[in-house]
Amino acid sequence: MYDPTTPVLILLTILSLAASVLSIRALLVARGRATSKGALRLIIFCAIGSAAILFYRAYFIHDPGQPPLTAHVDGLLLLATLFGAVVWFLSSPSRLPGI
Repeated sequence: MYDPTTPVLILLTILSLAASVLSIRALLVARGRATSKGALRLIIFCAIGSAAILFYRAYFIHDPGQPPLTAHVDGLLLLATLFGAVVWFLSSPSRLPGI
């Protein structure tokens, strides 16, 4: 069975690699922030895209009898979504004095 999410996963992987390259370049230049604005936008886009594909796969790809997160791809999408959300939260201006 053809999985229509494969091209989107490939695109998100390429965008994630681009965000990593931009972040590494920002670290080497040492502009004071570890993540540049372009890299942060790519990370946010990849996190939202990963969440959208995770929900799409959970509701439209899986058989009704199977619980979600049974495939390795689903687990990796969940990790990518959570990691992107944490990076997004930590790079935003802190609203709590302890963070």
